[in-house]
Amino acid sequence: MPPFRLSQLEKNIAWGTVIFSVLWYQGAYPLLDNNEGLYASIARAMAEGRSSWIIPHLNGVPYIEKPPLLFWLIAICFKVFGIGTSSARLVPALAVLGTVAVLSYAMKADNATTRARHTAMVLYACSIGGLISGRMVYMEGLFAAMFSAALFLFYRWWKTRRLCFLCGWYGSLGLAILTKGFVSCILMGGILCVFLTTENGWSRWKHLFHPVGLLVFFCVSVPWHVLAAHADPDFIWTYFINEHVLRFLGQRKPCDYYRGSFWYYVPRLLIQLLPWTVFLGGGIRLTRPYSSVERFLLASICVPFLFFSFSIAKANYYLLLIHPFLSALLALRLKIRNSAIYTVSTCFCLGLMYLLGRSPYDIAQHSSESLSKIVLKDPMCPVYCYARFENISAFAFYYGLPVMIVGERSLDLSYGLKRTPKSSVPSLEDLRPVINQTPIFLLAHAQDESTIATQFPGMFHKVAENREAILLKSHPLSQTARCTSS
Repeated sequence: MPPFRLSQLEKNIAWGTVIFSVLWYQGAYPLLDNNEGLYASIARAMAEGRSSWIIPHLNGVPYIEKPPLLFWLIAICFKVFGIGTSSARLVPALAVLGTVAVLSYAMKADNATTRARHTAMVLYACSIGGLISGRMVYMEGLFAAMFSAALFLFYRWWKTRRLCFLCGWYGSLGLAILTKGFVSCILMGGILCVFLTTENGWSRWKHLFHPVGLLVFFCVSVPWHVLAAHADPDFIWTYFINEHVLRFLGQRKPCDYYRGSFWYYVPRLLIQLLPWTVFLGGGIRLTRPYSSVERFLLASICVPFLFFSFSIAKANYYLLLIHPFLSALLALRLKIRNSAIYTVSTCFCLGLMYLLGRSPYDIAQHSSESLSKIVLKDPMCPVYCYARFENISAFAFYYGLPVMIVGERSLDLSYGLKRTPKSSVPSLEDLRPVINQTPIFLLAHAQDESTIATQFPGMFHKVAENREAILLKSHPLSQTARCTSS
């Protein structure tokens, strides 16, 4: 029997730690509102045949803010494993595991030490940023997987000049575009410009435009955009101009993003890097000269950081993209022993899961899933939404059917609602004839409760509430009158 090598033991420990941190506790808490609920609802509609796979639909209306790859993959998971929280989160979880595999392969191909490869894997998967990427139905986890694959394949082509790596780079870049949009090309172009400058490699830029590689890129990225433009005449302006250019300039309509200073991402990056932020002080080799791969990683970190810092539109999760490259760079520079890395990562993940499970704030009780369970007990009672739809998007996912919108408050439904007849978006007053005839459920913000009570005195009572909305139920006018007379 061959001896069990230490490197093999470290490999098993590293992969065990990664898989444990990514997959454990995935379905223990329901989907959160806004992005998780939105994206899962779109995928559920696709899986159930209520949405086109070319033009995604959200709550029954077109939604073309984002490319469709994440929706396609989650819809396939729903078809294979059934509709549920764990199925929705399986795609981001597998994306993080895929990113870890890419990190391991790329560093091994560049002759990095076994220690550095295993460290990079654990640093990424067992950080706040990695946990968010793998446990939230966001675009960023899948985008990081596709974009990191593209960048590392480019670097392999740079080193070997092999056509297969160039085609892989183009194919992965095409998938990144289908995940996050043409910001992928801008970031890729910026990173390559910086890297070629630092390496004095501009003489080789013409070799990038190989006909076979370009064919792969266009076959992957172009068909959906052509089909979507053919299916929706407003697609080109809305998707390319409004969602890409105007969002960066802070002029996107409607405004659905945060604004912040140029330093907006500095504290957020330090938080997302936890628990490894504590090693940034004295645990990094700073004096050693930077190798070619380290300069490449630095470009892959700095260009996206500067791009999103200059962007007017800000979001806490935009910089999750750079965590694979940051983990690889730290792994090459850290002076900390692997035993300390594994100990810290395991304790961190166990502690985080314990806090989630033992928190006095019951996530399930205060989620939109709890509201949907109440409504599903009375399937004959229609549901109307007087809140911003994105604030109760997880309710729509668990409810499983489009919710009738009252007023045009939702930012994420604004494009789709404009393409529906005006009469299909009633005002609150327009509900009076319906309320007079049959009970209804009404989802609203807590601050709207007094307005509804004034406009419909004695006709609504509060059934439940969560941190985003309240659930009201009406009494028909005839029932209210009988109660008053008695």
